[in-house]
Amino acid sequence: MLEWLGRHADVCLGIALACYVTVALALDLPRGIIEVTGPRAYTRNVLHSLVAVFVLIPAVFGPQDRSFFRQFLRWRPVVYIGVVSYGVYLWHNTFLEQAREWAGFPLYNGSFAMLLTITMVWSVIFATASYYLVELPILRLKDRPLFRRAAPAS
Repeated sequence: MLEWLGRHADVCLGIALACYVTVALALDLPRGIIEVTGPRAYTRNVLHSLVAVFVLIPAVFGPQDRSFFRQFLRWRPVVYIGVVSYGVYLWHNTFLEQAREWAGFPLYNGSFAMLLTITMVWSVIFATASYYLVELPILRLKDRPLFRRAAPAS
């Protein structure tokens, strides 16, 4: 089943889109940062999980040289963001908060496009620096023995 879904990335992405649209429009969820409980919360969480699964399946299963989606995933800028993604994860919240303060936006308000642009640009810059200055040097140590053996006495 996974192999078939992997060969049909368009089907997977269609299912993911349908789940996302259902969460966004059909569940009648409140807008904003408001706690949702009960069946609607469980439905939302299950549908969000299905979005993630059906986006992931064509990236992992099936022939990797077919479909526009896989070509997109192999596009150099996307691959690069994948390489430095841990740093983006570590830095993005700091720059989001800083951008919000610079612009004078109240919490959870403001220009989405402006906040996204500032956050992504600075996060990728700092993620790149932390990748080359911290992650790569540490990764180079991973295959080295922790202790060197002393030469035998002659």
